[in-house]
Amino acid sequence: MKVEDLKSLSSKIIAYAEKQATEEYYQNLLNLLQQVLHGIREQSVSEQKNKLFKSLRSFDQMSLTYGEKNLFQTLSYDNYIGSKAIAEIEGILHDEKFDPVGVLQNFEKKFSEFRKFIERNQTVQSALQLIPTKQETYLREGEALLEITFSDEASIENMVDFDWLDRWTKIIRAFSELVGEKAEHARIVCVQKSSPMIIALAIAPVLAIALGKAINMVLVMDEKYLRIRVCAEEISKLNLENTKIAQALTIEAASFLEKSFREIAGKLTAEVKPLSLDVESAIYLAVKSLFVFIDKGGRVDCPLKSDETQDERIADI
Repeated sequence: MKVEDLKSLSSKIIAYAEKQATEEYYQNLLNLLQQVLHGIREQSVSEQKNKLFKSLRSFDQMSLTYGEKNLFQTLSYDNYIGSKAIAEIEGILHDEKFDPVGVLQNFEKKFSEFRKFIERNQTVQSALQLIPTKQETYLREGEALLEITFSDEASIENMVDFDWLDRWTKIIRAFSELVGEKAEHARIVCVQKSSPMIIALAIAPVLAIALGKAINMVLVMDEKYLRIRVCAEEISKLNLENTKIAQALTIEAASFLEKSFREIAGKLTAEVKPLSLDVESAIYLAVKSLFVFIDKGGRVDCPLKSDETQDERIADI
């Protein structure tokens, strides 16, 4: 467990709780349940429940870095926010025994657990306020952090696996040219040698934003591609006499990838004028490399401050 990851995760959770007013929605629903128990109801339980669920669902786990996400899972934070917490509350509210008193007591317990969860993170944040984050430790003014995690089939275990580093050199170079930066300005600020290997780079915010947009689009594409591939595998397992269906899906998956690579590259380069053929080709290849890296289990994190997302050079990408 890294102290800086714990500090940054607790900070994000506190910011989420304050912005989404989750505790307030918990309290409102609790008050309403108490009214129902006493035969008084002025508002819809469903309406208040939906507000609470929307708040619990709004925590963006996709914004967590690799280390933060591991901590989130290790510490079972999904018991308090996200779909698992929502499912538990649904179970409480739809008690099969139809025991109103029991429903109220269990909901009060869940609310109390959430408050303690937030309080623990506030305590952690207070205790660790003097411990610098990665951004505070490594970054200069006007820089953003890029973390590349070489995990699963995208891991680096020997010299042959160094091909991944070559791919990333080309990705950084292509996106740097896209946003008008020099690839040489990307600084290696930290290397975690233990498995998985993590390389942290200090890069221009404009480059981090462009990469972040590409990564988000690749993640959506990868999810669709996996669904097609799973369908093809399931049909193959049926051992049907007509094997053309599975073959057609396999061909469709490959066609989908190629079409998606070009669409994503087109969106990333659409607003860049003038656009050289070299940059256009380099971005297309970089998108393909990003897909392969992510599909093999690699992870890319570009945590940004809100004011770093306003660079006009990539505002329309």
